Amino acid sequence: MMETQFIKPAKTYKKSIQYACLLLMVIIGTITLFVIPQQEEKQAYLWLTLFIAALCFSFFYYYKSQEKAFTLTFMHLHYHCRKGGWFARWQDIQSIGQAQLNHQGWYQPLPWIGIKLKEYDTFVQTISPRLAAKFLLEDKTLLLMAYRAQPEMPYNIDELLFDDTEYISKKGDKFTGLQAMLANRMKYNREYFDFDFFISEEHFEGEIGNFIGLLRRYLAQSSHYEESVLPTKQKE
Repeated sequence: MMETQFIKPAKTYKKSIQYACLLLMVIIGTITLFVIPQQEEKQAYLWLTLFIAALCFSFFYYYKSQEKAFTLTFMHLHYHCRKGGWFARWQDIQSIGQAQLNHQGWYQPLPWIGIKLKEYDTFVQTISPRLAAKFLLEDKTLLLMAYRAQPEMPYNIDELLFDDTEYISKKGDKFTGLQAMLANRMKYNREYFDFDFFISEEHFEGEIGNFIGLLRRYLAQSSHYEESVLPTKQKE
């Protein structure tokens, strides 16, 4: 059985800006000391500036060390972010691969990991509304690329991007509103990319191929685990 792993988010310019602002604060505070006339006040301000800087660096370091983007267990794949999260059980995942754009028979790999589910119900019902809206915004880029690459499209662009018609799942569950928009978007994604939703390479550290390989190993291990458990349950 594969052990639980935590995947850190990709490094972003936002963290670099935070460190730059902090360094700038220290520089400005140090320079300010030279315009203070009395020596005792200079020492007091200097120690105060260094103390605040140390606290800020400690906070940023701790926050960065605790941050994670994905949790991989033998049961499921879990995504974390400030807007909420989503999870998908390995037994509900049909396939994992890199998204590709079909343009006149030529397939161009894209910096997105595609995940194809066996059914939408659990994923749509458990994802947070804020993250569902984020999904709709991010996937829009991929659908626009597919729309422009295909010479003939059975849908207009508004239908692709803003379809909120009621969606009825294979299990008979009815989705409306934001959940319906997400389910319909996943339907269009499958039609044009053979995947239901995507993970941008901006959300994790490392090479996209290595992460796909890791996810596939967990998926394969989950299948072996189910096969070993199923005969035991049948005997009981």
